[in-house]
Amino acid sequence: MSTWLLVGLGNPGPTYASHRHNVGYRVVDELARRAGSGFSRSGQLRAELVATRLTASGGMGGLGAGAEQIILLKPRTFMNESGQSVVKALAYYKIPAERLVVVHDELDLDFGRIRLKFGGSDLSLIHISTPPGTDGSCATGTRWPGSSNTPTPRTRSWT
Repeated sequence: MSTWLLVGLGNPGPTYASHRHNVGYRVVDELARRAGSGFSRSGQLRAELVATRLTASGGMGGLGAGAEQIILLKPRTFMNESGQSVVKALAYYKIPAERLVVVHDELDLDFGRIRLKFGGSDLSLIHISTPPGTDGSCATGTRWPGSSNTPTPRTRSWT
């Protein structure tokens, strides 16, 4: 079984802690809490991360044959630079783009609504389209070249 990378986007620091853009951070914080795990910092990835497992019944931190490995990642960069951390994490953990999920706020959705979208562009907030192992520069977009199936959940948070 392959590992999943679940990225929660936000902006670092106490100034932005309650800002609507930090809904991605809040989602992965809650998943880590449910798994009973704490984040550790990775200077190399410019992120905080935790490795856990998701059971077939949806429980976090579980074991068993059907449990999937998940890396929860919070880039410690501003949202417009978060792709750097995402690309490095995908390369480091050898995770294919098809197993990448990005959670971020979306102004086009009504408060409290969630949308799961495969592929994407809608005014993308992150830059993750450069394959790992290239020059490290990132082009705009949430779609990996050659793949239209990268899930990108979006939610509109509080104001």
